[in-house]
Amino acid sequence: MRKISIVLAVLAMALGFCAPAVAQQKIGSATAVKNEVNGDVGGRRARVSTGDHVYLEEVISTAVESLAQLRFDDDTNLRVGPSSTVRLNNHVYAPATGARAVTVNATKGVFRFVTPGHSRIEIRTPTAVLAVRG
Repeated sequence: MRKISIVLAVLAMALGFCAPAVAQQKIGSATAVKNEVNGDVGGRRARVSTGDHVYLEEVISTAVESLAQLRFDDDTNLRVGPSSTVRLNNHVYAPATGARAVTVNATKGVFRFVTPGHSRIEIRTPTAVLAVRG
């Protein structure tokens, strides 16, 4: 009986270590990537390539002479310039109601937004917040 308890305890521990990570919410994809672009989701840093998904709360960073163009599910485009870092904080897209909202933290660098319609965009920097409604 004691051996069975030990085997079950070891098996339970092994299964606990193999549990899948919590799935991240996909909010768009990288439509163009030049040179070194990285994404960090939940502490996992990986190289971003054209066609890769981007996720809520992901931090996108570009190296010198690097660029990333991201397209969100609502067709909003975000272009991240060289030596830049942005966090994709919030994304709301409800086609049935037309609700659209994007919030990013731009901690350094340059970026450009192009939105296809009425969206609520909020860009937070270390010193200011830019909000566009409608």
